[in-house]
Amino acid sequence: MKLLWLFLLLISIKISAAITGQGSGELGMSRDEDVTNAGLGLRYKLLRSSVNTDAQFDSRMQLGSDRGRSLVATAAHQYQYENSFIDNDIYHSFNFISPRFNWTSSASHSIDFDNKVSETSGEVTTDYSSREESWSITTGPSFTYVKGRWFDFWTNTNVSRQYKQPTFTDETELNLGFAKSINKLSQLTFSASQRCSQDDDSITEDSCRSEANLGVDTQAKNYSFTFEYGASFEEQSKTDIYSVSGNFDLNSRSQLVLTAYRVVDSIARQESDFEDETSSLAGIKEGRNIQYLYEWSRNRLELNARRLVSKLDNNQSINEDISIYYDFRLSSVLCTACAFSTTYEYSRFDFEREQKLTSIGVSKRNSKKIQTTLSFRRTERSEQETFWSINFLISYTGIASKVSNR
Repeated sequence: MKLLWLFLLLISIKISAAITGQGSGELGMSRDEDVTNAGLGLRYKLLRSSVNTDAQFDSRMQLGSDRGRSLVATAAHQYQYENSFIDNDIYHSFNFISPRFNWTSSASHSIDFDNKVSETSGEVTTDYSSREESWSITTGPSFTYVKGRWFDFWTNTNVSRQYKQPTFTDETELNLGFAKSINKLSQLTFSASQRCSQDDDSITEDSCRSEANLGVDTQAKNYSFTFEYGASFEEQSKTDIYSVSGNFDLNSRSQLVLTAYRVVDSIARQESDFEDETSSLAGIKEGRNIQYLYEWSRNRLELNARRLVSKLDNNQSINEDISIYYDFRLSSVLCTACAFSTTYEYSRFDFEREQKLTSIGVSKRNSKKIQTTLSFRRTERSEQETFWSINFLISYTGIASKVSNR
């Protein structure tokens, strides 16, 4: 935590800048059988912008049981299993005399609270005296030269340090990249990097890894597509890596987003769609992500599917989830600004923990900032018995406003 405060001090150098902030919160309560649950979720964002400086601070926390929430704050996440947490992220970017030269820094800090289970009732509660703490810091300069879409060149170097109990990891990285347009919509890209890491434990050996990628990037009016393929080398071993992403506006009502990747993890590049606190930086991650969104008249439908495979030596973990959300805005005079909603969520972790959530409810927009939701939810968990609950959630979403002007 001291490192985060030091980082905040460094980015608060006296430069004329406007600071805006926006926050939101959710307070939920539920009742299942003889147990009353309560949960609190808070999020806050600060943005600081000036002529040559940009900074952002994000804070997220969930305290109490997620059974007290009619919405899962972080879907497909171990926090679904009633973990409380506090996460903070900081990003800072400073342009030198020329906008081509930039110094970028980022830091993150996370506290995960453990659970305790009652021996008599089996109730799961948060043990705030037992927690796991982790943090990481990345900083370094970059240079970018852009000649329209005809030719781009960029290079940057990063120095990173990470702590995950009980190990410290230091990492240095150098990146180079080129892009050359081939027509009005597409360009070819080439990138190369060298990354070295060092752990303070006696078991993990120091290592250096080189990567090279060749790709194509297409940007059109109704769609965008990016594909990269390459290889990662470490001593005598070679690992094929790739990244594919596409964003398609199918029509005026629907949108489809596809993502797939295979990467070697690092401190400065976290590719996971899931919060994978136990993964090693030497591990290979293969991810898939599909999102479909449909909006028309009073209807809104959202479909999501994700899968992450983490591999290290002979060990492998698989996390996956599927979620379906449907909302229909009501027009009844008895409940103005109301919407009927139903959800289904399925998640599985390492073939051991499974969860299925099914809910149906009604939400009401009380004002521009406040919304209330009443729902009935059925929860199936592999570690617990299936139970029904009635949930009440009140949500507050603030409007971005200027905090100060320096």
